[in-house]
Amino acid sequence: MTVLNSVYDKQDEIPEAFRPLFSERNGKFELTGVTGVKPEVAFTTVQEALRKERADHGTLKTQHKAFTDLLSTAGFEKIEDLQAKLDLIPQLEAAANGKVKELTEAQRQGILAPVQRELDRVKKEHGDLVSENKALKEEKRVRVIHDAVRAAFTESKGLASAVDDALMYAERMFDVTEDGKVVTKDNVGVVPGLDAKLWLQDMQQKKAHWWPPSQGGGAGGSGGGGGNFPNNPWSKQHWNLTKQGEAVRTLGEEKAKQMASAVGSHIGAIAPPAT
Repeated sequence: MTVLNSVYDKQDEIPEAFRPLFSERNGKFELTGVTGVKPEVAFTTVQEALRKERADHGTLKTQHKAFTDLLSTAGFEKIEDLQAKLDLIPQLEAAANGKVKELTEAQRQGILAPVQRELDRVKKEHGDLVSENKALKEEKRVRVIHDAVRAAFTESKGLASAVDDALMYAERMFDVTEDGKVVTKDNVGVVPGLDAKLWLQDMQQKKAHWWPPSQGGGAGGSGGGGGNFPNNPWSKQHWNLTKQGEAVRTLGEEKAKQMASAVGSHIGAIAPPAT
């Protein structure tokens, strides 16, 4: 019985009768002529991506615990408690200076030096906590964007080999709103306010190599390109009824709804959103 592998290093290794079912990719010959069958490397790539995602999630949890432990060690339950203590330092310094005016310089230094050292320590700890908190927020933002784009990319049947490129590209295109929505940003060269699914439809025009040849060139897209909308015309800052009508006509109602919803508005609104 002939045993058929999904990937071969050389074409000569493929049983001759089955060679038409294989295509050369990245220096190897992969089985591509059978619907629903993928080479083992495709599953390996997905598994590695999942493993990396779990590892990143574990790192994030560890860093968050270190952040809360550092607060606890310093005697604070939350960052606001530390800030309250910092706010008292100027008053303590003023009081201390008033009491040591009549002492010698050496005595003043002996009293103030420990206070200054404690002040420097607390300021450093505060700076470290602020930096760590900022880093944790950014890691969470990127993870939320990755989760949304990866799910939409899989649904669009994008190539497993292109998912990392798509995620890296998406980090510059997307942001997370206060209510947790992942949407494209203003002034990044794409229509603002789109979710990951609609953004990928546009990307099939610009990044066709992320999909198999049969899906490239916009086969899965709708409404054509992004149009001339560097700013969201439904936002309070860029409110523009003319541009709103143009967006509906150019992009289609579905994408226009996405743009309006992303800034708390809707098609047909007569005034800008409150925020």
